[in-house]
Amino acid sequence: MANSRMLTVLGMIIVGSCTFQLAKPTHGQPESPVGLCGGIGQLPEEDESRRGFPAVTVAWEKPALVPTWLTDAQQQIEAIERNRRKLKVDVHADADGIALDALIRQWGKQAGIAVWINAAELDLLGVDPDTLVTLHATARLAELLDLVLEPLELTYRVREVGLEITSRDGADANPTVRFFDMALVIATSEHARPLVYAIEESIDPHSWVRTGGTSNIQVVGSMLVVSAPDSTHRKIEVFFAQLARHSGRHFKPSPVTHTRQAPAKQTGNGIAKKTESQTE
Repeated sequence: MANSRMLTVLGMIIVGSCTFQLAKPTHGQPESPVGLCGGIGQLPEEDESRRGFPAVTVAWEKPALVPTWLTDAQQQIEAIERNRRKLKVDVHADADGIALDALIRQWGKQAGIAVWINAAELDLLGVDPDTLVTLHATARLAELLDLVLEPLELTYRVREVGLEITSRDGADANPTVRFFDMALVIATSEHARPLVYAIEESIDPHSWVRTGGTSNIQVVGSMLVVSAPDSTHRKIEVFFAQLARHSGRHFKPSPVTHTRQAPAKQTGNGIAKKTESQTE
């Protein structure tokens, strides 16, 4: 099988939070891959060989021409990121019984972003857009939205044209895919799995696939590819920021030992060379 061949060549594969390692044969049985995926020892049901993955590492040549779909997608991503930054703008709430719809539109004007309510999703939950809100605070837009929306089982989606207020189920059904570079907080792949586990255990723990939810984390190189609602992504941003403050102390690579030739040393019988081991 192509799967077994890949495991033989590489010895270990990391796919998302799953590690597949070649087990030693016993009693004449062939080598078989053993998987550790979020604490569950099993292989994916889908046969990876049918997906066309090469059995050995292959170097790909980057095309000389950039396709239009790539540049168009980059423009869309930039627009979404601009709107995501608006979530960090401070807004003021001085509400004494103001309708939810009117209040979030006020905040949108203060932050300079269009905000609208998905009436169909609210109707499914039985939430009235004219629900009265009383709140006196000044904070980032994202923080105030969480304060008002979470008790109503609502959340937001960052779109190219602004912010959509929707149900939690609606956000789960339409997740946002974002990329987080682990190299910003850890020096080597040694701590990749603990990092993934820490995110899944500490941030919306019931929302991840391995616990029966819909959010998912995959690993590609040093990048975490996260499919989740925008509110979850914001929590991951804070998690990375906190980790970055301490990573210098707590996430150090294992010592690497180099062997070098010491300078030639004169002895009574001529020239002798001494090999020294140096640990960094």
